Amino acid sequence: MIEKKRILFISDFAGFIGGTEKYIYSVAKFLKENGFVCDMIYRKKTLKFDIFESVFENCVDWKNATHLKDIKYDFATMHRTEDADFLEYALDNFSPTLFVHDHTYVCPKGYKYYPYKRINCERKYGRIACGLCSLAVPPRHFANGFSELVKRSFVEMPKLNSVAMRFKNFVVISNFMCDELVKNGVDKKRIHLLPAFVESFSQCKKDSTKPLKILFAGQHVISKGLHLLLESVAKMKEDFFLTILGNGSRTPYFKDIAKHLKLNEKIEFVGFVDNPVVYYQSCDVVVFPSLWQEPFGLVGIEAMANSKCVVGFDVGGVSDWLKNAENGIIVKRRDTLAFASALDKLACDSSLRKRLGKNGYSFVAENFSKEKFLKSFLELI
Repeated sequence: MIEKKRILFISDFAGFIGGTEKYIYSVAKFLKENGFVCDMIYRKKTLKFDIFESVFENCVDWKNATHLKDIKYDFATMHRTEDADFLEYALDNFSPTLFVHDHTYVCPKGYKYYPYKRINCERKYGRIACGLCSLAVPPRHFANGFSELVKRSFVEMPKLNSVAMRFKNFVVISNFMCDELVKNGVDKKRIHLLPAFVESFSQCKKDSTKPLKILFAGQHVISKGLHLLLESVAKMKEDFFLTILGNGSRTPYFKDIAKHLKLNEKIEFVGFVDNPVVYYQSCDVVVFPSLWQEPFGLVGIEAMANSKCVVGFDVGGVSDWLKNAENGIIVKRRDTLAFASALDKLACDSSLRKRLGKNGYSFVAENFSKEKFLKSFLELI
């Protein structure tokens, strides 16, 4: 057991609503198991709050967190918020390290690609250029009125970015996100790389029979590239069956695409699942077809921890863990024909799938274990 230390987490949501919240819960749970005491300050409660708060000694709304200011924390981390006032509150009262999970602090829209054509943006943040870009969106984004969007783009976002850049230290989980911060003016010496970790490992030895069993796990939003995956499998020459986990506002849209491409007999939309391990273990290959510049991509290393090879587009931090021809196949972004060819190749070669899956398991065990995370975390604090 580690000498008892006290850790503070600060973030918008307490509950399970996205990857950031899942990460906070997993880290706090693991630290608690190793003798740490963890507290949490949030702005809003969300799904399954009772489970989420169980790993914290104190899990409180920021309006009721005055008593936590008197506690001397060994390490405090500000995770994710789109509220500049909340970010400034955290900075002024707890001097935390800023954990940069995504593009929230450098892109008004958050996903760093240009509107309509959805071409990934490589620019650093600029108030005028990025503000104008964020206004070039479909009418559905004007739900709260055009004036509110203008306010968000030209008033709130510049303040959010300005406050974020005042933090003394930053944490990221990929080299890509480190480079993004450097691009936006952060001294690399102030950035710390903290490796992600996976909850469990399984050396699955199950031999699969045709058709190729493909698994997608993720939110049903455009940025996750499910439409590109559907276009890819429609171009496959080999037989397959695609299982789709997750849900989201775009689920009906993706189902329409599947119907249009006449894929209904080859696809199952399962919905959200609490524990996807059984699906990892029963598939042949996991796909990661993201369109946006993924900060990392936890699904990929979760798949490898279950001895599965991965096919993914080369975007963002994916290349931190997906090594072409070593533990999977990495494909040029948006190239659906090449994605289909990679899947066809794996469908025809079970020994290749096993080799890549075995290599992936070893790679994750070496680089993304709980033990390595804990060692890195202790060095950080």
